[in-house]
Amino acid sequence: MLQQQYNGVALKGLSKRIGKLSTAASLTLMGLMAQMPAWAAGALEGEVKKQPLNISAIIMFLIFVLATLGITYWASKQNR
Repeated sequence: MLQQQYNGVALKGLSKRIGKLSTAASLTLMGLMAQMPAWAAGALEGEVKKQPLNISAIIMFLIFVLATLGITYWASKQNR
């Protein structure tokens, strides 16, 4: 088995440990940064109006989902 060396020190598992550490640090930092906009958000003030139900948007969304499912089904049949 080939081992990498740096100034006479074997780096057998060091790169894996550094990779795991940097992944954990990156995920922690992203989690903390995702909460930052919530800290700056103000409270809702005044009267809140309820929006009417947008039927045309719901229908267009359902058409999009069904078309996507249809394309996926068709593509899966082509690859068998």
